[in-house]
Amino acid sequence: MREIDSDGKMRSLSTSWFTVWGIAWSPRGTICVSGQQGGSSPGLYEITRDGTLRVLQRLTGFPYLQDISASGEVLFIQSTPEMKMEWHEPGEEARDLSCLDWTLCRDLSRDGKWILFDETGPGSAGVATVYMRATDGSPAVRLGEGIAGEFSPDGRWALVQNRGEHDTLTLLPTGAGRERTLPLPRMAVHQATWMPDGGALCVAGFEPGHGMRLYRYEIDSEQIRPISEEGVGTNLGKVSPDGRLALARTVSGSFGLYPTEGGAPQPLEGIHPGERPYNWAPDGTAVFAFERGKIPARIFRVEVATGKRELWHAVTPRNSSGVSGINSLQLSEDGRSLAISYVRMSAELYIARGIL
Repeated sequence: MREIDSDGKMRSLSTSWFTVWGIAWSPRGTICVSGQQGGSSPGLYEITRDGTLRVLQRLTGFPYLQDISASGEVLFIQSTPEMKMEWHEPGEEARDLSCLDWTLCRDLSRDGKWILFDETGPGSAGVATVYMRATDGSPAVRLGEGIAGEFSPDGRWALVQNRGEHDTLTLLPTGAGRERTLPLPRMAVHQATWMPDGGALCVAGFEPGHGMRLYRYEIDSEQIRPISEEGVGTNLGKVSPDGRLALARTVSGSFGLYPTEGGAPQPLEGIHPGERPYNWAPDGTAVFAFERGKIPARIFRVEVATGKRELWHAVTPRNSSGVSGINSLQLSEDGRSLAISYVRMSAELYIARGIL
């Protein structure tokens, strides 16, 4: 947090903020903010002229400071966002499979019986945690810490990225076994996906001095090599069923299909702005793309060879009140069932007196 005077001189007032989303001057010349510092919960704070930090208010959820009156009344919105997760299958009621308060689905097992997800909200006490949960509603199973990636093709492992350690990928066992850390060169990992045979990964990341690109990482030999030009991998979908093509987005926003052994890519036509292609049809002739951030979220089947689009499905949360769009969607291999995650926001407006 910095202050700049009318002469352009800047001085630091407060540090160690994770994020700040509201700021206002108080009548006594101090600065009030709504935000969150590392290792603490969100709240309303006052920063004095000498940089002393004082907690004004802490409540459940997220306070958004709006304004402060001349008499010191504080106007703020108290918001309580939750990331919910649901399972949808034909002929059944949508099933709420949320775990804590920020349940983000990341993958489905090949048989459609398990969802891989993570929890990164206040309910996990600031520790990103990976879980799996059966689609029949059985209790969630904690696998370990990190950001969830994907199930291995045989379902025995969950690929996990360690939060704050972008050069570390870990395999967590979904049953008996020990976790395994995959050694990587000095690089920042953005995303990773399995090759269909389970023997290698396609990794989007960048090494020092290079832009983002795709790499192939061999699990057994622990060898990694680039397979695309730079500027590729801002979004990484799954690898084609035959293992030959990786689906990825370029920094310009277009999508392409990149040979996993290296070579010239081919463009993927038929993907509209705001859509997220991810899954492949089982025969490899089409990909499925969904409209992220919309209600209902439409899913399109897009032919790889021609770019021809077909509306495949449209999904809406069972209760769309306070929901602005679908954040994540995982489709079963037959394209008939799916898991979704979305943010539900509830908010109340408050005036606080006597806290300044």
